Amino acid sequence: MKKYLPVLICILFLSQSCLMGQNSRQVTQNDKIDPKVRAALTALNKEVYKDMSENNYEALSKLFSDSLKTMLNENFVNKFMPAMQRIMKGHTYRVFDEFYIKNTKRNDTSKIASGKGDDAYTTVANSWTSECYLAMLVAGDSVDEIMLTLSYGKFNGKWQLTGVTGEDYTLKGRTAIDMYKYAQGLEKKGYLMDAINVMGMASHCAKPGGYNFTFKKEAEMKQYNDTLTKQTKAKFPFPYTVNEVVTKPTVVNIHYELDSTDYIPMIIYQSIINVADTGALKKENKDIQAKIGTIFPGMDKVNKRLFYRVYNTLPNGQNNPGYYGYVQVLQPY
Repeated sequence: MKKYLPVLICILFLSQSCLMGQNSRQVTQNDKIDPKVRAALTALNKEVYKDMSENNYEALSKLFSDSLKTMLNENFVNKFMPAMQRIMKGHTYRVFDEFYIKNTKRNDTSKIASGKGDDAYTTVANSWTSECYLAMLVAGDSVDEIMLTLSYGKFNGKWQLTGVTGEDYTLKGRTAIDMYKYAQGLEKKGYLMDAINVMGMASHCAKPGGYNFTFKKEAEMKQYNDTLTKQTKAKFPFPYTVNEVVTKPTVVNIHYELDSTDYIPMIIYQSIINVADTGALKKENKDIQAKIGTIFPGMDKVNKRLFYRVYNTLPNGQNNPGYYGYVQVLQPY
């Protein structure tokens, strides 16, 4: 089952070495950071956030280290910054976590553990100078939140950016861990199709702080997702023939699509009825809608709406076949 979800990826950390000699290092976090250092970096974070939310590369690039400048390509300007702006603009950010690391050397890495309970995680701070700072900022709305991760080094007494990462943190207000728990609850009810799609969203948000970020439950989540996928495929082998409907349409794909305020399941199916015969096509779709909770248990209970798209000839990436679409309203907003 494909997933069409907003993806924000730009990993620009410039070194990833083995963990070494951390005994002499000093790592402080959040309100334990020296107030003067924290104040200076807070001001820089605000400046970076402002520049990115305004898509102002010229201003932002003045904060880059020389090494970061050499690593950038046109994707940062043409894709990453506009994508981030769409979510950041008009919103303030909150600090998820911030770390100040002293007594490091170029190419050092410091593995840091943080968070509590099921939300515990580890991340890695990469060093270019003897003083480094790592900030994780979260911004967005009830539909999408991103985590903007910024790494700094102090070069000749001046703080400069050495890395920028932007990834999805929450979708519809749920973190990866939240969605993992939600999917487990759906599975226990037998709502496999929704459970597998929710796990797809959970996997999408599993690295909010970039490739260096790892939730403590990541391995557990992956194992669960693999097991759930096998279970779902066994019960609903795709393409899946809908025997509950006389014309026996074939469902070929179910994925989430972003509507302005929600993620809605899109059910794509193939019909033997000509898409030009809108009367017969509508009757078939009404039959599907009436029985959707029997066809895919739970889909009529946990979703406010369902989208349908029906084809005669399926798209293959090289053609552009005609289709017809329907919306099923299940719950009021």
